[in-house]
Amino acid sequence: MKSAFDANLARLISATRGSMRALFDKEGFVEVTYPHMDPRTSAAFYSTFQVTVPSDPQFAQFRGTLLVSGGRYMAEAARALGRAYRIGPSFRAEIGENCLFDFQSIHATREGQLEDILALAEGILQSVAGNVAKLPNFRSAVLQKMSFPLPRITSAEAAKLVGVEAGQDLTYEDSARLLLKMNAVAVILTDIPESINKYAVFHRVDSRGAVRNFDIILSHGAESLTGCEYEPDHAALAKRLSKSVLLKAAVELGEPAETYAAPMIELITNGRSPIASLYCGQERLVRFLTGADKIEDATLWPVNASFLLAR
Repeated sequence: MKSAFDANLARLISATRGSMRALFDKEGFVEVTYPHMDPRTSAAFYSTFQVTVPSDPQFAQFRGTLLVSGGRYMAEAARALGRAYRIGPSFRAEIGENCLFDFQSIHATREGQLEDILALAEGILQSVAGNVAKLPNFRSAVLQKMSFPLPRITSAEAAKLVGVEAGQDLTYEDSARLLLKMNAVAVILTDIPESINKYAVFHRVDSRGAVRNFDIILSHGAESLTGCEYEPDHAALAKRLSKSVLLKAAVELGEPAETYAAPMIELITNGRSPIASLYCGQERLVRFLTGADKIEDATLWPVNASFLLAR
């Protein structure tokens, strides 16, 4: 009996991850890990750190822990080490055309500015493209069209170009139209407001009022790499968070908003250099490399959320 295991995809995923690790090591990043909650963890432990997502009935019975916040762990690691990264599994409530319930996330954080982490993101694309070029099932012709530095466009400019309302998130189809109009296979989308990304409330705002963050949009991958520079001013961040939808949601999880936000605020506003962070979903990057029609085709073990969440 022939195995259904996709060996070519496994080699591509391995080469992709290996090229990232090599680049992180070369740039002086230190790999760290942080706790991950398994759905089968004992009920007693869950009852201590219970988290649900009230806005999503399908996800309501999933339980996790308020301690497992990647941002908190990585900010602390960046302060202690200067540069840190983590590669490992993550869960998310969204399930859709370009989202997986269970996916592999790459998270890198450093003391530095937005330009530093953006350069790292572009370096990842260059490194991955070079290391997987000789593998089968690879869109070499597409990657040859990528030129660095990548073209940039603000969120507001992109909305106008594709004909959607400013401050509205781009759909997968909108992203495809944007790339087509810009005649590019990869574009850097900048200045993304909180109305699109609720976590932008933590991000620095410059003198023009623009948010210091970015998404790198890829064909067959949509928003595949995202990054930001966190707000370094304690008073400014506390004021923005006091009006945040994100923190109001935290109250639903059982903690006062101020208590929930305090550790993160202290870590990123402790008087030293700014912190910049990069986040990447490995499957979205692999989807771009292979041209897969569905995000499920970019992972070896696609998880059925209904099965996983069944009581």
